[in-house]
Amino acid sequence: MFSFTLFSAIVALIHPALADLAPYRSSSEFESGAYGVYPNQTYTTNISIVAPLFNVKIQPSTFTDLSSEPYVLLCVRGAQVPDLAPQIVQADENLTLVWSGNEWGGAYPLRVQEYDGESYLTFWNGTSETLGYGRGFYYMLNASYDMAYKLSAVNATVEGDFHEFQLTDNGTALITIYEPMPYDMQAYGIANGYLMDGVFQEIDIETNDLLFEWKASSAFGINDSFVDPGEITSGLDANNAFDFYHINSVEKDDNGNYLVSGRHTHSISYIDGRTGETIWILGGKRNQFEDLSGGNATNFSWQHDPRWLSPSTISLYDNGATDWTSTGNVTRGMIIQLDTTAMTATLVAVYLSPDGILSASQGSMQLLSNGNVFMGYGSKSAFTEYAPGGEPLWDVEFGVLGNRTVKTSGAMNYRTYKANWTGRPDTDPTFTYSNSSLYMSWNGATDIATWALMSSPNSTNLTSFEYVSSPQNNIGMAY
Repeated sequence: MFSFTLFSAIVALIHPALADLAPYRSSSEFESGAYGVYPNQTYTTNISIVAPLFNVKIQPSTFTDLSSEPYVLLCVRGAQVPDLAPQIVQADENLTLVWSGNEWGGAYPLRVQEYDGESYLTFWNGTSETLGYGRGFYYMLNASYDMAYKLSAVNATVEGDFHEFQLTDNGTALITIYEPMPYDMQAYGIANGYLMDGVFQEIDIETNDLLFEWKASSAFGINDSFVDPGEITSGLDANNAFDFYHINSVEKDDNGNYLVSGRHTHSISYIDGRTGETIWILGGKRNQFEDLSGGNATNFSWQHDPRWLSPSTISLYDNGATDWTSTGNVTRGMIIQLDTTAMTATLVAVYLSPDGILSASQGSMQLLSNGNVFMGYGSKSAFTEYAPGGEPLWDVEFGVLGNRTVKTSGAMNYRTYKANWTGRPDTDPTFTYSNSSLYMSWNGATDIATWALMSSPNSTNLTSFEYVSSPQNNIGMAY
């Protein structure tokens, strides 16, 4: 873990020492940008690591009110972020850095997922295109942070996209692809146009074989979109293919069917896992549900991250905005009850940022182990944990939010998760001697309780040790 001192580790499953710099607490200077758009810190034992300095807006009187998942997973990026890396921080009052995967650069989203009885850190890594999709591969790291699996899109003309990398209980993975294709768009005055198809694949983790594929162009037409050619891309060539659907999440349920989100169609689709046919559509121009909540259950827009909470309930991150327009007044976390026999939708619960955040892109909503809700605000540099009834319990900024007219921060994170994780790196701890002090860290080690400095009278025969001292809590990570 990044909270260490000196020479010899005493191992136990308890909290580590503090980081070098404690988080700010409701700092007006932080929010005004006095410390920069992305306040951050570096560490003595590894100056290449740059970690966020947080501003805690709401801190619970006791952290027992929060869920038991001990870590927050981030992949902060943006024009003002000097070093991109997937990172894990302690989900406590100190937000201590635990691991930084600098060798991976701009990877996202970082998650903990299960495969074959083991936990893995999973993420996409590749090239992020300015038009809002990616070209790259999918990685699974074991507890030692070694690459265990590398997966890729199958039989596609382009590499896989970052929007989804979801493992299933059947030893498979769901991924997304943004694949340009020739398309007749004469209705828009474009004779030889190109469409950006939204594709998802289910692939076998062990073999990388393709098991299932679905394409948005088989279920939706370009007139189902709330975007026109020329608003984002022209549709005139493959490099500017018209992104009519913008697939951004996929989940497979116990029935073998898929829940798919299309941001630009304001819709969530339920897809038959055998035939690929559409079973139903919630939201958008082709909504099939009667809204029993006065329109508030189906009027989501530019959404992300719908997930099944039960066979009849989904969660949803409703952006309500893009960079160029706003459909809603505030971004919502939503829980929606569906009756797929009567075809009705009811809004059960809403979660709103204490700052009234309206985020233009990205974002996630996670149901935690104790029933709390955890939301990452995507293009706005914040995350919040809520009580089940919607009360914000823990509200944290990792960059300057700006005012409500600014829907994108200088620092952002595609999805933010809380998770359990045990890291046991096979690398050695790092020591640095500076300013008459010995600093130490062990990147990714989660089992360290404290450290002790031991001495021996014989440097060549280390058979006899004498205890010297233990670190003070404020010595910190010194990374």
